[in-house]
Amino acid sequence: MAVYAFRSTLGWLIIPMLVTSAGIMTLVLRSDPGFDRRVLWNVPAARLGGKHMFLRFVVGAPVLTFGVYLLRPELWLNFPRSEPLLWGVLMVIYPLWSVYPQEVIFRAFPMHRYQTLFANERHFFAANALGFAAAHLLFANVIALVLSLFGGWLFIRTYASSRSTLLVAIEHALWGDLIFTIGLGWYFFGGSVAG
Repeated sequence: MAVYAFRSTLGWLIIPMLVTSAGIMTLVLRSDPGFDRRVLWNVPAARLGGKHMFLRFVVGAPVLTFGVYLLRPELWLNFPRSEPLLWGVLMVIYPLWSVYPQEVIFRAFPMHRYQTLFANERHFFAANALGFAAAHLLFANVIALVLSLFGGWLFIRTYASSRSTLLVAIEHALWGDLIFTIGLGWYFFGGSVAG
């Protein structure tokens, strides 16, 4: 019940909270002499890792898309068909104001600050994915938690192999925009519910 109350009263603050938190964490990271500032963008690594990331998306996206079409046909393309303007705005705003801040908060900051607390990389990946999924508890549904858990595992692995916040943000944005488009967005964003 508390989750629902938070979502309805403070839900509109999520984006400002993400941007503010990511800004603070970026300042903390940049003030740490041991932090390699290049990881906040790392365009060369994003170019190198982009092929593998895009291949994963090209293989996985049709599977997820077809799954929604088969299992939840009433949701299929519901958001872009019922609210095309809001959908179009979200496709642009979401990567810039939500995804990149999330990748600073959930990948760059914890990888630098907390990875050494874990016995091995797989344990850190699991903890990171669980933390990312837990952050989606405010959406109060199992689908958001499960997709966030898988996404968290995928994104931390991409970040660990590339050390590029830019690359993992692009990957996160591709999957997120796909989810909003194919009909699963209402599990993550009340505004994408149509009827």
